[in-house]
Amino acid sequence: MNYLLFVLALFGVVAFFKIASERQWPLSWKVISGKPPSWRDMSWGMRAFAISVVAAWSVTIALMLTDGYIETAALSQPAIADTLYRHPHMFKGVIRYLTDGQEQVYATVHPLMFGSWATLFVLGCVYTRLVWQQSEKNRRSKLQRLLGDEQRPRDT
Repeated sequence: MNYLLFVLALFGVVAFFKIASERQWPLSWKVISGKPPSWRDMSWGMRAFAISVVAAWSVTIALMLTDGYIETAALSQPAIADTLYRHPHMFKGVIRYLTDGQEQVYATVHPLMFGSWATLFVLGCVYTRLVWQQSEKNRRSKLQRLLGDEQRPRDT
């Protein structure tokens, strides 16, 4: 199942880069403006969105650490069920048994981890696009100030 999700994610990344190259979207900060805008230059909406991206990243890391801790601990637990270890799971190709508490946390954290990665990917793509739009807006306003109203370039 994990390999299928990995392959699906890989196809998603390849498709995103193909679409981005066809639409000529910039795919690096250097192409956008050399660096991301400073906190002071961001609008309130962009600041709130940046905070939500950082919060999503933090939640994703916490979920990954919890999942990894339970999977690592399970490798040293018994391969045969007993009164304490009753819930079988496949870890690294070996069936190991989890306690009730571990099962409860693992059953919650494991699916949420994949959903949080997908959410983080979408938020990151939207944030990158918003930053690009903001930098284009800043570039156009600087160009307009330099050229003045009478010499403004016309779109053809």
